[in-house]
Amino acid sequence: MANRFWVGNSGNISDNTNHWSATSGGSPNATTPTLADNVFFDINSFSIDAQVVTVDATFACLSMNWTGATNTPTFAGTNAVSIYGSLVFIIPMIVTYSSIITFRSTTIGNTITTAGQTIQSNITFSGVGGVWTLQDNLKIVSGKNFNVTSGTFNSGNKNLDVSFMASTGTATRVINFGTSTILCNRDWTLSGSGYTLDATEASFKLYGSGRLFIGASETYKELWLAGNATISGSNNFTNLKFLCKTVILTISTTQTVTAKFTTSACSINSSASGTPATLSIPNTATVSASTIKDITLSGTGKIIAYNSKNISGNSGNINFIKCDNNIYIT
Repeated sequence: MANRFWVGNSGNISDNTNHWSATSGGSPNATTPTLADNVFFDINSFSIDAQVVTVDATFACLSMNWTGATNTPTFAGTNAVSIYGSLVFIIPMIVTYSSIITFRSTTIGNTITTAGQTIQSNITFSGVGGVWTLQDNLKIVSGKNFNVTSGTFNSGNKNLDVSFMASTGTATRVINFGTSTILCNRDWTLSGSGYTLDATEASFKLYGSGRLFIGASETYKELWLAGNATISGSNNFTNLKFLCKTVILTISTTQTVTAKFTTSACSINSSASGTPATLSIPNTATVSASTIKDITLSGTGKIIAYNSKNISGNSGNINFIKCDNNIYIT
């Protein structure tokens, strides 16, 4: 293991002749970093403003640390980056890098600090035995993926603002969301085997149209749906809130709410006509100007549906109340 320090302002990350030194501010022409080397962008890396480090080729390092870098440098490029340790970005920098960062550590104690930077790339955690913990909130630009394929991801009770978020496959993996709030403008997908999920104190909020919450029959503190969405798996929620136009519940599954179910003007349907899905709630929820189809309501609660339409296939304590002939009727 060695340390490598960036020097010489702008350049390509593969250019060891001009930009990689064995010491801070030292002469270049050290060997290009490998997965066993820590890399530093520090006070001696950039002497003028607006310098750009470009990932011009596939790059790997142990840890990457930008602490102390001055003159607002930019981290850019479109080639894959693998980090086998920790990552530290800083506030006075610009991150435009847009390919994929894969965290590949096989050891514990790795940390990720984004310093408020919006990550423009895909992020994957893929290291058997690796453990990573967020040090601050994580935000990933819309359209990019967040994946946990092996190892342990700890949110550190920090909030996540992501797009596609998934953990799939058969590798051993642990996802600890703690008390985090997770905003997804796409989907949350949990599937396969070998996973352990702790989301009992975490809140998920999905927004946008055509979103998927594939919960794998796990327990979550809270789910808010603020766009048209489908829920699959027989999941357990402390609180469940529908704020969208249409929610589809996968047939032959049960969504169990233990504290509070809330819904607005929302059509609630099963995923296949004639085959019900079950919603179990503990309280009375009201809905208006909606449609309900193929839903079995269980639990101690009930739904009061004003000016709404009982299409077909519903059962349980769902009460349709006609208030206005110009809106939906039973």
